[in-house]
Amino acid sequence: MAQIFCYSRAVQLFRKNGTLAVAREEQAPQLLPLLQISEIFALAGANVDPSLTSLLAETRTPLHCFGPSGYEGSWMPYQGLISGKTTLVQYKAWKDEKRRRHLALRLMHRSLILRIAWVKKIRPDEERHWEERYLATYREAQVYPARPLQVCMEAVSAIDDERRQQWGLSRLALNGRSIGLALAVGTFANVSLDPWCSLITETGSFPLARDLAFLLEPCFVEGLSGHHLPEALPQWAKVLPQLLKEPFARNRGKTWSLRSLARQEAYFLLGAFRSGGPYRPAWNVEVKTVESLESSR
Repeated sequence: MAQIFCYSRAVQLFRKNGTLAVAREEQAPQLLPLLQISEIFALAGANVDPSLTSLLAETRTPLHCFGPSGYEGSWMPYQGLISGKTTLVQYKAWKDEKRRRHLALRLMHRSLILRIAWVKKIRPDEERHWEERYLATYREAQVYPARPLQVCMEAVSAIDDERRQQWGLSRLALNGRSIGLALAVGTFANVSLDPWCSLITETGSFPLARDLAFLLEPCFVEGLSGHHLPEALPQWAKVLPQLLKEPFARNRGKTWSLRSLARQEAYFLLGAFRSGGPYRPAWNVEVKTVESLESSR
């Protein structure tokens, strides 16, 4: 089974003998069969030879690069999976301002409910305070339909930053957001959706992936806060593959891991596009108790 490969130091990636070669510092290059790799996380950055990109495209292997400020970007071969019928229904919803805003409001509302649920689980005495502030942003979005929903998203992110700073989660938030965004981007290598046609996000690369990452962000921040992870993201390399196997959702007998949450959300959205019916984002995502925060109070 293909696995995630994580590198804690800067690497050079190039093509050699028809496969991936990885060079680290003064070590001899290591040859890796790409068919055994699902995604590559260069947590301290990577120097990528252009000749490798065609090989990554053939094997549909996303490459994510990170730096001191977190996520920097991805090389992600999504174009080959875009199908005509799916593209048409997605573009139709995207062009229909009323339908697009309806779907966006559903995603926004559920993202707030998830944040409030984690507050209730971790610090129940603060629930009312944060609930009022989060839901106030949503009410404003409803009252002012002409205002871009990205304004609401930015307001929620500002509240997130304030709350996490008070809880001592600022560094974890930077790292968790970075990993969550990379996974959301990588999802589109195997889902027939165009990641450039978003519901809310208006800036940055892969804006639809950024929508899904925003929705699921608490899973990668509050959801990981009990693991005592290192502050430096490159030091996550050894533990990240195992962390991402942790179950976070169950649907009709199937378990979805932290790694596959964004894929599930993409399927939910794809279903709404195709059917024209209701959209229920993150309806089965689990909110887990975070013992380290609870015991520290």
